[in-house]
Amino acid sequence: MEFLETDHQLDHNGKHLNIDVVCGMDVIEEKSKHQSMYLGATYYFCSNACQKHFDNFPERYVGDKA
Repeated sequence: MEFLETDHQLDHNGKHLNIDVVCGMDVIEEKSKHQSMYLGATYYFCSNACQKHFDNFPERYVGDKA
């Protein structure tokens, strides 16, 4: 399956697929209980631990990408 470069992708079931910027794990947007806003963008996480790492140091994970 080839993905286009967008803010999120669709998996084979039509769900919005995001990448956890902290650990790199695939996260299904509709199922994620962990999300944060930063510079107008929403970031989704696989766990509370990854969300907390991001919330403490978002610039470490986003840099100039936002």
